[in-house]
Amino acid sequence: MACYGFLHQQVYSWRTFKLTGREYITTKNIVNHLKLMRNLYSLFFTALLACISIAANAINITVNVDDPSRVSISVNYTPVDNIVAGDNQFTVEEYQQVSIKAKDNAFITKVVKSMEGADDSEEYVSNMSECNLYISSYNAGATWTVTSVNADEARDGACRVYVDDPANVMVQRSGTYSTINLEAGWNDMKFMTDKELPLTIGPKNYGSSLYQVKVNGEVVSAQGNTWRISPKTGDEVEIFANFPDVDIPVSFTYTSEEAKGFITNVTVNGTSVDNYNDEDFTVKAGSEMTVYGNTSDYSLSSFTVNGNSVYFYGQYNFVVTEETVIAVDAHKYGTVKATINIDNADNVIVYKGYSYSNDIMSMVSGDNEIELSETNAMIQIKAASGCYITSVTDGTNNYSADYSNSYTINVTDGMVITVKSGAIERNSKAVVYIDSKEAAATYFNFQRNDRSSIDVATGYNEINFYDGDNPFGLSWYGASYANVYKNNETVQPLYTGATTYEFSLVDGDVVKVFLASDPETYEAELSAGDGVDASKVVVTMDRMMNVAGWVGKHSVLQETEISIKPAEDYDVCVKVDGTDLEAGEDGAFVITVNKNTAITVSLPIGTGINAVGAEKFSNAGVYNMQGVRMAGDTDMKQMPAGVYIVNGRKVVKR
Repeated sequence: MACYGFLHQQVYSWRTFKLTGREYITTKNIVNHLKLMRNLYSLFFTALLACISIAANAINITVNVDDPSRVSISVNYTPVDNIVAGDNQFTVEEYQQVSIKAKDNAFITKVVKSMEGADDSEEYVSNMSECNLYISSYNAGATWTVTSVNADEARDGACRVYVDDPANVMVQRSGTYSTINLEAGWNDMKFMTDKELPLTIGPKNYGSSLYQVKVNGEVVSAQGNTWRISPKTGDEVEIFANFPDVDIPVSFTYTSEEAKGFITNVTVNGTSVDNYNDEDFTVKAGSEMTVYGNTSDYSLSSFTVNGNSVYFYGQYNFVVTEETVIAVDAHKYGTVKATINIDNADNVIVYKGYSYSNDIMSMVSGDNEIELSETNAMIQIKAASGCYITSVTDGTNNYSADYSNSYTINVTDGMVITVKSGAIERNSKAVVYIDSKEAAATYFNFQRNDRSSIDVATGYNEINFYDGDNPFGLSWYGASYANVYKNNETVQPLYTGATTYEFSLVDGDVVKVFLASDPETYEAELSAGDGVDASKVVVTMDRMMNVAGWVGKHSVLQETEISIKPAEDYDVCVKVDGTDLEAGEDGAFVITVNKNTAITVSLPIGTGINAVGAEKFSNAGVYNMQGVRMAGDTDMKQMPAGVYIVNGRKVVKR
């Protein structure tokens, strides 16, 4: 409350502060007022944090103990002295641990938390011996009531236990998990019938074994290397750690003569024996016996010891304590025979097992008889390089390829597998344009349906494909932009925000990918001059799309390549925005559009041709389009590419 009053006073003072009539509202006044406000805020929050800190570090709790002689308490691992019967009050810090432990020969039966405004709740007590409380501000004011009991008074059951060698024996109660201290001979032992049974009996030292356990003179079977018993009051339990010097029969039984071959070796205390199948085979009590089996060539149906199935993986090890019967049901692995019919063996690869093992089975076109071990009768079928598989069936099941394009078949005896295939002929063509592959800083991948990658680079890429390559996959990571077009139409990603695309192609398609920018769209206007025969001029965009009726305006994306190529016996001139464009070696005029562009196609008639008499060209010689003689006609090979007049006829040199 004092903290609250102080804060209230400071806030009230700040709210009622004002300028007097003598002060002027100047920059200096305003700055001073802002400083004062800042100081008040700082003071406010400092005081608030102090209040919070005080509240967080001081948590009052109560532990009510029924009998301090049976219970100890520690706070944050520090023991608390002078515990009294009834309420014990503590002040602890946030998140400290309070431990309540039972003393020797005592148990904690219950710890209950009570809080005002909340239902009582019971805390977890480990092994009836310890309860740990983790205190937070939520627990402030809570009371924990501890109920305890004397161990001897709580244990309502008792039996007698005989031990021949207590140094090698451990007996543990359930529930409290308390270990019983035993002496050689007879011992009186108490237990809580509802909490501490069954008793667990076993060797004290790892790797050793006990000989025998009896209850009221009857031998009790072990569970592995231990015994679990629930004696009644007055019962007598005998524990024999030491093995007697007696011979114990051990016999092997088999479901067939073939099953005998499963056992490859038997050892007794590490020494191999070869008479284990004899009717009078015995071993000394306490001997360690190991049975080895051939799991590579045999199928093991069951392996039992005295009627109990045991896990067998290569060998089984046990200590002989009683007459033992080992039963083996096994048979040699057989073979599976099947037929694979392939329309064209050159198109298909058949693997024994998984394809990555590269164990290839030789195949011919037509029927192929195969024989596999029943241990692994699985095969995988894949298309050879440059080929494809259209179907794989066994007459009942139609198989599908997995992610690696493998057809996996678990072959059964008599199965007939039919494989239809074909050789890939990638006769279709498409163009893939990328403005900057390097913009995808992390990775870039363009792949066919079979997940084989296609190598593409920045700029125009011509690819060959067939319908089986569809759909194509395109993905990248690390680029600042994501723009994909097919035939100038936007392609959407597989899901919003992704850079993964899937699309199918047909012959002549154009795919454009812009990773370095959002592309602009421009107008390319193509016109034909007087006398131009448009049918003798081929206009191609993006190296793939022939433009029929090319005269007119065309909307194109930036960096679109336009090619203008006249027929072989037809000559034209091309101007781009009024500037002459030179033809390439193949006679095509190529323009890359990066703005609105006017392209004019005209006939190549020079301004000086009409001024020169026809007779001038009747004589042998080479003239340019201005009528200037260049050289003799025998030197035409030395002329650069262009249009010339030779013997009065127009000649194009490419």
